Amino acid sequence: MTYTPYASNTFTNVAANTTLFTITWTYVYNPYYIDTAAVLATVNGADWTVSSVSGSTITLATGIPANATVIIYRSTDITDNVVNFTAGSTLKSEDLNSDFDQLLFSAQEAKDTEASLQTQVDGIVSSIADLIVYLPLADVAALNTTAGGLTPTDVGKAYEVQNSTNINTAASPVINNLPSGVEWDSGILTRVQWSGTAWNYKVYLAANPDTRYANIAGDTFTGDVNIPATTASTPSTAVVTKAFIEATYVDVAGDTMTGNLLVPTTTGSTPSTAVVTKQYVDNAIAGETNTTYTYASSDTSGGVNLTLTGSDSTTNSIKLQGASNLGVTQAGNVVTLDVGGNPFVENTRTVTANYTITAGRGATSVGPLSFNSGVTVTVPSTSKLIIL
Repeated sequence: MTYTPYASNTFTNVAANTTLFTITWTYVYNPYYIDTAAVLATVNGADWTVSSVSGSTITLATGIPANATVIIYRSTDITDNVVNFTAGSTLKSEDLNSDFDQLLFSAQEAKDTEASLQTQVDGIVSSIADLIVYLPLADVAALNTTAGGLTPTDVGKAYEVQNSTNINTAASPVINNLPSGVEWDSGILTRVQWSGTAWNYKVYLAANPDTRYANIAGDTFTGDVNIPATTASTPSTAVVTKAFIEATYVDVAGDTMTGNLLVPTTTGSTPSTAVVTKQYVDNAIAGETNTTYTYASSDTSGGVNLTLTGSDSTTNSIKLQGASNLGVTQAGNVVTLDVGGNPFVENTRTVTANYTITAGRGATSVGPLSFNSGVTVTVPSTSKLIIL
């Protein structure tokens, strides 16, 4: 049966900063004696200030949090009688009623307190009833022996197997919902509960976690760490074995590859730091026409030497790009010089440094030429110089 308190009201899920509440009980002894000081309040179990009391309306101090539980209750002062009578005094009904109301109110509050305590006790008893007490069993054989003596009326009985060796294969009847992938041995405690006809798995624990599991930091392994087999599809964050690394990667030095080194397809936009194939080199440099090499102005101060080789023996060309284009084209034994489409080739007319014509070659220049002091031009007997 639901108990209705005599002198308290409970308000749940109260909105934040609510201050006005209505009570269903009285704090008035009679029309002549009102004890507003007996009205008290708590918010979420903590005492709370009652700002004012007016009839059934109670005003509490501000600051109540959202979803709070507010209890407003009466606590009658029983340190003395409301009215004390003396010999020869007149007996008045309101005085007698005030004293009797004081007794009645205090009795009601005691009853409310008793009911509240009983509710708490019932909750504790219910919680204790829900607790599972696991009786210890030495091993799986002891579990099987115990199961032989249980009946459907023993539903809920629970046991802790302290040596779980082969519990996944030797338990009879089998244990429902036993997890797979566990190394069931003497270091594992297994808790089970009787369903009436079989065992239900509850939980397993390490008999001694300090000897079975490694701490996050600070532990020293006494043997090898076994890592599952890894493959090329193993996630990049996985731990891999030494065998996997040796089978997959080449050492920095000393390894001999058993097959061809596969290099991805490369193009003209391949970064300068990339490894390229022989095919790329052949296509990009040797025998290719219209291959353009660009040099910064600082690169040309010492001159540029380019040698063309390849399968195309009839037409090789070089273009040096700068302020203008210099094209050198070979067709058989004829070499054509093209200066950016300009019909004129210019030369300086002052010789500022000694110069020797290469033996066996001819040279031309458009003059007249002037020579700086002490400067000579040497023409070997096998060479020829024509000044136009």
